[in-house]
Amino acid sequence: MNAVAQFRDSKFDAAIDTFIELDFNPAKVVALYPDAVAGRLSVPQDGWIPLYGGPTPVEPDDSQDSIKVDEIEKEKPGHEKAATDLLDTISSGTGSIGGRLRKTGLGMFMPSTAKDDDTASVFSKRKFVLYGELSPPGDIITLFHALTRIDDLHRSVETLVRYLADRRPKLKAALEVVNITPQTQAEKYPPLSTTTVEDLFTLPNAPLSALTPQQLLRFAQIVDTALYKSYLIIRPTLLSSLCRIANWCEVSEVEEDLRARQVCPHCDLADLVGR
Repeated sequence: MNAVAQFRDSKFDAAIDTFIELDFNPAKVVALYPDAVAGRLSVPQDGWIPLYGGPTPVEPDDSQDSIKVDEIEKEKPGHEKAATDLLDTISSGTGSIGGRLRKTGLGMFMPSTAKDDDTASVFSKRKFVLYGELSPPGDIITLFHALTRIDDLHRSVETLVRYLADRRPKLKAALEVVNITPQTQAEKYPPLSTTTVEDLFTLPNAPLSALTPQQLLRFAQIVDTALYKSYLIIRPTLLSSLCRIANWCEVSEVEEDLRARQVCPHCDLADLVGR
């Protein structure tokens, strides 16, 4: 529970150190991350405590809740509403992250590219935002909170990569002992996608030496698939090195992305499937 609280408070390194020390099920660790990293394993923040064995939060009265929310929205300062709208745009929009950032006004913090007339016009407005000449204080607060969220995501994924890198060689060694390799796994066990999320969350928190061959395989599949998705977010140039070595990535979870990366691919589907 303490590790979950640390993670929620953005103390990512301390939380990950605890997960490593206590041999936590990697499915539960990955579950603390958004869909872009965790896929179907992702769990909303209000579900973290129950996931780790704590009490389930009491469901509020929906009718009373809606009234209170309406009242809060009416009283909420304009800059807080703007912050909510801004983060919703970043997290739920379509297109590239860069494109979504530019739409919200956060593009000022991104490297500049060739500017057309519209971009030049927007850029001139950004200068005023940066120096506060035309923007009210609320806009600066909005940007600050949004950038804090983005920074937290990046730091948390960096820490997850450290966790996954710690688990990966240990799982590889344990699987070699029981003669399971990426090339032979399909002969003995069904793919990860056939296992329900509930079953993956019930895998034990235990040293690798105490796990069955199938449990080891599931852990390896979870770890490598999450590593692929983490690299895609913060270190895309490392994808090719992961794809070209023996790995346990779940192809069904990364295939769509691999097929879409045709213009400047870092990783080829044939490489991944062939490992």
